[in-house]
Amino acid sequence: MTAGCAALRDFGRDRAADLDAATAMLCQELTSLFTRRAADWSVRHTGSLFCFWPHRELPASPGQARHHVARRMIAGLSAFLLRHGVVIAPSGFGCLATASLPADLDYLVMAVDAYLTQ
Repeated sequence: MTAGCAALRDFGRDRAADLDAATAMLCQELTSLFTRRAADWSVRHTGSLFCFWPHRELPASPGQARHHVARRMIAGLSAFLLRHGVVIAPSGFGCLATASLPADLDYLVMAVDAYLTQ
């Protein structure tokens, strides 16, 4: 914990803003991909956190978010990405690491594209 807190102190506001901007750009690229592929998926983000959802519209209720079909679809995406070296939670949540490079983000978009076209 001490090392984590020290790293965050040294990280600084400018680098945090850059990480947030990279996440926004990633989500924009994924949204464009979903549109090009006519895929019924979406991705939302806040800061460096992002979340995949297997519909274009957000769930209308917590019950809809917990629906077994949606959960199974998200878990399928998560498992596919894991087999390709990308870790997101089976719930669809992910975050960019402070060490994420543009090539890493490009790879994530390519991996999601591969999932959509399988």
